[in-house]
Amino acid sequence: MIKNLGAGWAAALVSLIIAGAGMSATLSGSATTDPVRLSFAAVLLGCYAALVGVVFTERTARTRLRCLLWGGGIPIMVGWLTAVVVAVDAGVPAGLLAGAPWLVGPVLVALTGRRLPAFQPYRWIRDRLADR
Repeated sequence: MIKNLGAGWAAALVSLIIAGAGMSATLSGSATTDPVRLSFAAVLLGCYAALVGVVFTERTARTRLRCLLWGGGIPIMVGWLTAVVVAVDAGVPAGLLAGAPWLVGPVLVALTGRRLPAFQPYRWIRDRLADR
């Protein structure tokens, strides 16, 4: 279980950093950045990171709670940190509204994560080397 947790969180974190850099470059070209665009970006990034986090785990070991833990851990952490940072500056209601979009991905992954395929390149490489 710890191996799946580490694999899911590492894959989600790397994918979130890469996708976040691309999204940041896209949004920085705009003259104005409104809260709706930022919320939509947070929903997309949260869904993407949660999806990648679950896909990198073993499919046979997935339950709803494990999918939420493995795939939703990084987006939940980012949403919580976003809520804290915004709450310190703009107040608690604004912080909760800023952190809420990050929770869409973990909820979707908890509901559908058991049906998603598994992508485990290390297992594929190990099997290819064992066939020699």
